[in-house]
Amino acid sequence: VKTRNQIRHFERHSRPRVATLSSASRGDVADLATRWQEEIQDRQREEAGIAKALSEVDTTAYTVFAELFGDRCDARNYFGKLLYVRGELVGFTFAGRVSTTGAGLYCSLSLRAFRGSAEYLLMQLLAELTGAGIDRLNMGGSETPGLFAFKRKFAVTDLRYAEDLEFVGSVP
Repeated sequence: VKTRNQIRHFERHSRPRVATLSSASRGDVADLATRWQEEIQDRQREEAGIAKALSEVDTTAYTVFAELFGDRCDARNYFGKLLYVRGELVGFTFAGRVSTTGAGLYCSLSLRAFRGSAEYLLMQLLAELTGAGIDRLNMGGSETPGLFAFKRKFAVTDLRYAEDLEFVGSVP
């Protein structure tokens, strides 16, 4: 119920517009990623009571999808959504088909100032995936307790625990 209320609140107060990712929106995505990074750093400084952020977020981990797949979003294999409020980009998400009925979520970011925007954007993506015959979405790992809680809002059917392994060496 809470998720539905957040989405409705966002719809009523923000009058959002959703668009499909294209190469023309690459600059907007880069600007959004920078603003999102600044939000994270501001929050870290505030929570820690220090002047410098605790960590740097590599925005290219997100903008690479707009750069490489901007013109490949076909609502069949690649799915990129942009969320605008009053002409300003406030959210971006990207997923790709990984099997006949499955997709992987590669990135999703939204500005925190717009309550319910992240949930709204993900629901728009899920609707498009459903229209393409995809009924499973791998939402990836949860690096923080907050991210884990967010992902649990969306009818999680399977949780798998994994370890990160790093290969150090050379490949012949």
